[in-house]
Amino acid sequence: MPAMNICTIIAKNYVAHARVLAESFREHHPEQSCYVLVIDDTEGYIDAAYEPFELVTPAQLHIDDYEHMAAIYDVLELSTAVKPWLLRHLLEERGLERIAYLDPDIRVYDRLDEIDGLTREHGLVLIPHITTPLPRDGKRPSEADILISGTYNLGFISLERGAGTERLLDWWSERLKTDCVVAPDAGYFVDQRWMDFVHGVMPDFYVLRDPAYNVAYWNLHGRDLTYHKGRYYVDGRPLRFFHFSGFDPDHRKRLSKHQTRIEIRRGSTLARACNGYADELLANGYKKAKNWPYSYGVLPNGVKLDSGMHRLYRKGEGAPRESIFTQRGADRFVAWLNEPAPVGGEHGVTRYLYEIYSGRPDLRQTFPNLDGPDAMRLIEWHRVHGQVKLPYPVHPSAEQDGQDTPQTPDSPVGVNVAGYFRAELGVGETARQVVAALESADMPVAAVGLSASASRQEHEYETDTIRPTFPVNLICVNADMLPTFADQAGPGFFFDRYSIGLWWWEINEFPARFSKAFDPLDEIWVGSHFVADAISAVSPVPVVKVTMPVSMPEVEEFDRGDLGLPEGFVFLFVFDYHSVFERKNPLALVEAFEQAFPEGSGASLVLKSINSEHHTEEHGRLIEASKDHRDIHVIDHYVTAAEKNAMFAGCDCYVSLHRSEGFGNTLAEAMYLGKPVIATGYSGNMEFMTPQNSYPVTYTLRPVGDDAGPYPASGEWAEPDVGHAARLMRHVFEDQREAGERGRRAAEDIRRNHSAEVAGRAMAARIRRVRARRSAEPDEGGPHVHSPAGLDTNPLTHRIATTPQPATSGSTLGRVLAPFRRVLLKLMWPFALQQRMVNEELLATTKEADQNLRAVVNQLESRYAKERADLLNAVNHHRELARTQGARLDRLETRLAESGGDTPGPLEKTVAQAGSVGKESEGSGPKTAETGGFSRQKISRFITPFTAQQQKINDQLFDAVSTLGEKLGGLVPRVEAADRLVAETRALPYVSGSPFEIFEEPVAGRVQGYGRRNGDPERMGTYDAFEDIFRGPEHFIRDRQRRYLDLLEDREPVVDIGCGRGEFLDLLRERGLEYAGIDPDPDMVGRCRAKGHEIVEVDDANSYLEKCADDSIGAIFCAQVIEHMPYEELLRFYGLGLRKLRPGGLFILETVNPHSVPALKTFWVDPTHQHPVFPEVALALCEINGFESAYVFHPNGTGEVEVDRYETGEYALVATTAAHE
Repeated sequence: MPAMNICTIIAKNYVAHARVLAESFREHHPEQSCYVLVIDDTEGYIDAAYEPFELVTPAQLHIDDYEHMAAIYDVLELSTAVKPWLLRHLLEERGLERIAYLDPDIRVYDRLDEIDGLTREHGLVLIPHITTPLPRDGKRPSEADILISGTYNLGFISLERGAGTERLLDWWSERLKTDCVVAPDAGYFVDQRWMDFVHGVMPDFYVLRDPAYNVAYWNLHGRDLTYHKGRYYVDGRPLRFFHFSGFDPDHRKRLSKHQTRIEIRRGSTLARACNGYADELLANGYKKAKNWPYSYGVLPNGVKLDSGMHRLYRKGEGAPRESIFTQRGADRFVAWLNEPAPVGGEHGVTRYLYEIYSGRPDLRQTFPNLDGPDAMRLIEWHRVHGQVKLPYPVHPSAEQDGQDTPQTPDSPVGVNVAGYFRAELGVGETARQVVAALESADMPVAAVGLSASASRQEHEYETDTIRPTFPVNLICVNADMLPTFADQAGPGFFFDRYSIGLWWWEINEFPARFSKAFDPLDEIWVGSHFVADAISAVSPVPVVKVTMPVSMPEVEEFDRGDLGLPEGFVFLFVFDYHSVFERKNPLALVEAFEQAFPEGSGASLVLKSINSEHHTEEHGRLIEASKDHRDIHVIDHYVTAAEKNAMFAGCDCYVSLHRSEGFGNTLAEAMYLGKPVIATGYSGNMEFMTPQNSYPVTYTLRPVGDDAGPYPASGEWAEPDVGHAARLMRHVFEDQREAGERGRRAAEDIRRNHSAEVAGRAMAARIRRVRARRSAEPDEGGPHVHSPAGLDTNPLTHRIATTPQPATSGSTLGRVLAPFRRVLLKLMWPFALQQRMVNEELLATTKEADQNLRAVVNQLESRYAKERADLLNAVNHHRELARTQGARLDRLETRLAESGGDTPGPLEKTVAQAGSVGKESEGSGPKTAETGGFSRQKISRFITPFTAQQQKINDQLFDAVSTLGEKLGGLVPRVEAADRLVAETRALPYVSGSPFEIFEEPVAGRVQGYGRRNGDPERMGTYDAFEDIFRGPEHFIRDRQRRYLDLLEDREPVVDIGCGRGEFLDLLRERGLEYAGIDPDPDMVGRCRAKGHEIVEVDDANSYLEKCADDSIGAIFCAQVIEHMPYEELLRFYGLGLRKLRPGGLFILETVNPHSVPALKTFWVDPTHQHPVFPEVALALCEINGFESAYVFHPNGTGEVEVDRYETGEYALVATTAAHE
């Protein structure tokens, strides 16, 4: 008797799963077949001749009106709805005796003969979800989840051909034709819940309770999975098949996205099974297939179907019966969706919007009266906040609302800046500085003033408007308050405007509770890379680091006594209790001052604070800590802005031992005034602080912990070294000349790099680019299509909307398409973690290239301007001569006609003179006319030689100009190339900050160097000090290395060879990967450990790898190291890397790109470099040593290796070891 075959159902993007199922089944049943129904179009994607299964198409199932089912169901619902038709087809038309359906995400591990026998005996076999009770532990799935899903898991069902089976399939298909939906509130869950009625349809079926079958996340809590001698076992029985429902091979540590109970522990049998299944999926084309489009997901007119549309079409109620997957049917479907809803329709609510409203209890509660004013409010909510895939009709009166004026391409360029302009807060100062910066760049600003109730509102700043007038919003409101602001401002503030949030955040972890703050925004600006790192890790919208302006008005003079400042040397710290006492950390400053200065030493510490009345306990702690030192003064009250500025100007040194800052406005302001600044060398203040212009205090990182205001306890911040701070304070006090010099340098750096003009130009340029993109929205050259209600029929071309049309829809950044963008970015984020909108290094390079190009053009124009001008003047001169001669001829003819005589007079003499010029060319010919005594033909003979000669000269001049133009055109690229070569040969090494300046030396002249510096004795002669100068700041390197994280995926442990200062270790810790670091320099290792990296060793690459077990490392990362290795060591390193990496492990090497002339020239800046390694050599060594595959790319390039090969300063080699067979 023939054995049982299996089948499954997929959309084509699931073909990798079907291949694994088919191959695993054939491994144990080589004589049997696997049939795969693909529910959508496979042409161009799947070739049945090369698949391990037999392909079945929907057309073979003979389903009446299959496209109608595709219209009423989403992909999950349709895949399960057609199941009885597939089973009937295989049993009746293919003539199979028995068939088992298995979900495509199942893998078979042993023979299924028992199921075959049970099916032959009972006709139907089902497997329940659970065979042991679920624990009531609050985790998923719960008992309620199983009740909703149904008793039996229909990822498996086996049937034998017969009358009972025929009745079952008829009954089942009748119900699934229209009611195979995910609607647990209505009692539906696709095909599974219907099978709960099987007892009354086919009562003799068999329930298979063997724990070795259909092992999955919902029953694994009660089953023991083990592995022994190449086989898996469940409760001691051989595993038959495992159901990997919800498993993602890109996230191997998570068993299923649908559950929270089962953890995959490292080294466990479950981890082995999941890793093996993931490897098989990848080997069968998962990466390629997963993004294949679903044929029934988008209509011919571009509309993407969503669940609301499926539900509406399923209900019918006048829906067009012709297929919506034709152009005509799609257009009629859209028109039907846009018809007025039964409730609220007369106010502009469409059938489509009402369906969304009906499915959302929160909307029904918020907008209960759609026959009244709530209809318009619902439409506005949908426009701004609705997380749906299509636009919606605009109420006809929308334009009448003063705040809802639509922005058109002709709207003026400008920006609405909303902020706490009168609040005496850091966020208020930011808003004021931003407006000043934008105005300095001639960017029109509408200042929208807000009120911060928790702070005094007595700053003298005046706003000139309270309503937005421009197409771009810049909202200087932090994430915690932005949802409140959005509610107060209303949808009109955001309607059809590009909204940017300017946010600050103070620690390295951004809390999930602020996620709603992203909703109304298109973009986020931050003032430091520190804040960018924290927010971009979770942001669904672009995060752009912008230059923050720092400026102060002219400081008024006050008496020190009136300000509360004591005589003598004053250390100052200013803070707000609302900014979190533990973060500002004034107690550490008190401790440091007490260590450095006994009473009466001549130095004083002034702690200036506000809002202590709201934080009495913390204020009491500060008073208690400082009460026993009479040189510590606490000033706790508001002062005017002028008095505050005078306090900064009057102090001798500003000190902040903060644990973390988003930027550090007070530090920047003190540096602006030329004050020496001592501050924790961590977080946003390192955007402008360097060891050359200030005194960074060393620190260690520690968890934030509880009771730290809004900051997550799991985040990290710095614990400054109080002893180091005390030494620096003493140093500044004792060597005031050196401190003054450092303060002078600080003022120069701040005023140069953070001036209102510099920041304003950058901000204004960004706003203009945004405005230009919105203004350039294409309309495909045709008019907009209007109808009584508006639903977008093609998001890239046009929009159907009620009049008046409030906005164009071509731009994907438009407010109408904001829901598309937010959802898309959230989905794409794991694959583009490091994709920031503005890469400052690239921007600077682009600007430099632009300047160089302009310089070349200017040089060419200057070089050839005189010759071109002379030639053009000559041409113009001869043109004028030609016109003059033509005029003379006209006058001559006129005078000849008027004279009418035979006696030569003055006119005849003139003609004779003219004729003498070309006497040698004179000839005879017939007369054509007589004018007086001279014929026109005779006169023409006299003049023609002269005019012909003149024309010849003109032609030669025009030819010369044309030739010169062609030569100039050909010369431009040559000059550009020559200038580029000159620039490359003159390339200077990268230097962080400005450690070496150009200055006048009395004897030597204009020189480069540095003045008097004490240096840091502890770092004297160390390589890490060398790296700080020539490699760049840590945040800069982290940003450049972030690209590699996506390559690693879930491979671990990761070993960072030559970890240096630990930038990549920081990223690995941020990603949550297991890692270790090694470096031969003890100072570098100490620096990493000081940052909290525990598994960091002093060792060289090969010695460390020798000690590692074979196949034990997931990835090796090695940046800027191999150029330090002698050739023999490099060969050994490649070989050890291959041995120590696990199957499928990554070998990532970054090094200097010697194809780039500037990079090759500056290669020798580092005296420890041995030799450059060309990318071709790096690849050849991979092939020689046996890596399965390898490639090189340029992580900071354009993505085009032919271009980047000569343009970028580094390249990366990515090699992969072979996976197990």
